[in-house]
Amino acid sequence: MKRITLGLLVMFLFVEMVTSCNLGCSYCDSNGSTCYACSDPSTKQIADGTCIAIIRPVDNCLVYNPDFSCNRCIITYQLKNGSCLVDQTGCTKYSSNGGCLKCDFGTVLNGSSCTGIVNCRDYVPGGRTYCKNCFNGFCQ
Repeated sequence: MKRITLGLLVMFLFVEMVTSCNLGCSYCDSNGSTCYACSDPSTKQIADGTCIAIIRPVDNCLVYNPDFSCNRCIITYQLKNGSCLVDQTGCTKYSSNGGCLKCDFGTVLNGSSCTGIVNCRDYVPGGRTYCKNCFNGFCQ
């Protein structure tokens, strides 16, 4: 009985915390005055604890800078000259100097870049030059 009561209390507190946020805010402090996460981060960003509309949204941008320029793109996209472009390298995490820190999608990290064929599941024996089977039926 104590476990059920505690679970209901936690659920009530969570619902109360979520519902007390200002419009457009998905996570805020206990009194609802400071927003920490906007409900749609692709079109709004936090400024002084409130969600405000992004003036010119960048397609596939995940995180914006205070001046509304893109800071980080969604996975499989890379930030280049203020735009998020399809990343065909297989890199999923970049360092501040542009080198790759983590690879995925059938590639492996080799120094600061990914080697292999993006979306390749199985390679022909002898290296990562030719793909035998691809994920989702295609390779890049």
